[in-house]
Amino acid sequence: MNGTTKSSTASRENSGRITPSAIPECRMKPIRSMRNGRRLKRQFAGLDDGAIVVGHSIGGTILIKTLADDPPQLTFGGIFLIAPPFVGDGGWHSDDIELSDLGTKLPEETPLYLYHGSKDQTAPLEHVGLYAKALPHAVVRRLSGRDHQLNNDMSEVAADIRRLGAVRGVPGATGP
Repeated sequence: MNGTTKSSTASRENSGRITPSAIPECRMKPIRSMRNGRRLKRQFAGLDDGAIVVGHSIGGTILIKTLADDPPQLTFGGIFLIAPPFVGDGGWHSDDIELSDLGTKLPEETPLYLYHGSKDQTAPLEHVGLYAKALPHAVVRRLSGRDHQLNNDMSEVAADIRRLGAVRGVPGATGP
């Protein structure tokens, strides 16, 4: 689903951990251009209010850019970005993508979580700091010793999704 998934999919677990293989719908095709933003918008049309969306790497960057530049007509239950490279001042350069004024474009009432491993050799750890500065309402998790794939350990992401679901009254979600 190009970096997005409904919360019911995100709750699949294997020994308490969510791994890429446990969420087959999250396997992303290579990102070639912003036309993937148009694909995301088509995917949003099939979601209900309260849906949780998750984006990894450049898919997370495109997800947040799409939500900021052309928000869908629904209210998300949460936005979760895993190791997204920051594109813009201080981050990567791109002719296709520029992240600017994110804090003024995204609704502050939508829970936003950022995860980044300290050993990420793809998107530098400093990028999560750029997101934190642009999105001061975001919950930022800097994960010690973790790589770009968070060492295939999504337990913090899964725990935050479960907690968020419990706060919002989602059946089967667990609290803090």
